Amino acid sequence: MTVPVKASANYNDNSKLQQQAISSMMALLPTDFQGKSITVADYGSCEGQNSVLLVHQLLSALPDLRAANIIFNDQPNNDFSCLAKTIEQNMQALACNGRLDVFPSMIPRSFKEKVIADGSVNVGLCNASLHWLSPESPGIGHQYFPPMSVAGPVAHQELVSFLALRAREILPGGTLILGIAGKGEFSFEPGLRCLSLAIDDLESDGRIPASVASTCRSPVYFRTAEEINMAVEAEGSWTISGRHDTALPEASELWLARGQKPGEDSQNLDEEFRTKLCDHLSSTIIGSSGNTILTAVRKQTGDFDEIRLLQDLSDRFKHHFFEQFTTGIGGHFYYLRLSRK
Repeated sequence: MTVPVKASANYNDNSKLQQQAISSMMALLPTDFQGKSITVADYGSCEGQNSVLLVHQLLSALPDLRAANIIFNDQPNNDFSCLAKTIEQNMQALACNGRLDVFPSMIPRSFKEKVIADGSVNVGLCNASLHWLSPESPGIGHQYFPPMSVAGPVAHQELVSFLALRAREILPGGTLILGIAGKGEFSFEPGLRCLSLAIDDLESDGRIPASVASTCRSPVYFRTAEEINMAVEAEGSWTISGRHDTALPEASELWLARGQKPGEDSQNLDEEFRTKLCDHLSSTIIGSSGNTILTAVRKQTGDFDEIRLLQDLSDRFKHHFFEQFTTGIGGHFYYLRLSRK
């Protein structure tokens, strides 16, 4: 079966679930900041659309502000040209229609190390990024789902380290808002497993070099609420001053249009609706992971037909998803507002 799709690795176009997560994060944003100037750091900005929405909401809720330094951070292989374009297109909104002098900057560095000078940030933000683990951590490697016995302790240590680094950068009394994809009713695991099979197919067909296929799977770990609490307590620099969690099913609007609860009666779905769900999920998965794959292939092979590769990857993904069809796809997000002691 061929399912038409406009294959894209553009995160801005394929991050609706993360946008829903941002809507839930907004309730935790601080509204009592005192001062005329603020420095905000967004850790894991990707191509910027969701970051801009969250930062705009924060600045809009602080009417006494007159200036804002906004730091957009992501890994060096991020698409910073797209991020810069997103920032430029949204400068008027970030400036709250001229009320603020806004000074944006971009820092190409992993947030698993220090990103900004000590004691220079008032508010830190990090949404839907902390479930990714470092493949260089012992026992992890380039596999989406490392063994739980290894991944659990590594995920704990990486979150403790992240909190310790941010505690150095964020001023005492400052705030860190987190949105963490975790374990719950809905999960992206089935989608990522289908993506891994699709990568295997392209490797077997000679479309992706074996050396690339072995490195373009970014490991993930979805934490429980208890595991998050343990990391905060272990690090010791933060007080949890607000929290909530929510289940975010993928393609919820498609289910609602049918008058059904997401995942309901999954065994009796017609092929047309199954196709819509598959198309929606493919856009989300390829949109969030495609750029990593393209970057890895580009380093090995130089110029190639990126659109064709994404289309082939999407087609293979859909083939495997239809073979293993399930409807419990989505995320369970834990949101925390942490106050720096």
